[in-house]
Amino acid sequence: MGAWGFGIMEGDTPLDIECDIYKLVEIQQYDEDDNEVEITADIYEDNLDKFEDWFTCLDTDLNFLVLGVMMMEAGADIPRKFKDAMYEACESELDSVIDQGWSEPEKRIRMLNDFNKKLQNYKNQKIKFDTKGLLEIIYDGEKNV
Repeated sequence: MGAWGFGIMEGDTPLDIECDIYKLVEIQQYDEDDNEVEITADIYEDNLDKFEDWFTCLDTDLNFLVLGVMMMEAGADIPRKFKDAMYEACESELDSVIDQGWSEPEKRIRMLNDFNKKLQNYKNQKIKFDTKGLLEIIYDGEKNV
């Protein structure tokens, strides 16, 4: 299906990456009642070595951005090396927004700039990103990307 919104987590690929991150830290994404299980700051921090290995085999900027969103939402400590990779990924995404064919590139640019600003001001406290699910967007009548 692709992207349904302009936010970093608003698409199939980011959700696939999120699933990969759960597998990497060996956490079931959903409990027996189908509620999403949160990856805590401690879990991220205890698995930094796995993420470092994961970074070496990544081929898309979106992986770094998704990890950044997830770590900031958990309030995890993000090492400088990781932050630098996330900044670089964001800059790369910003440079290629037009080429990626977004229907309203200014909205994607605004979301990427918001990510960058949150990362710059991040103080290891939980941050919430404004992310909408597909059904919310359909219900609100917003345009698909």
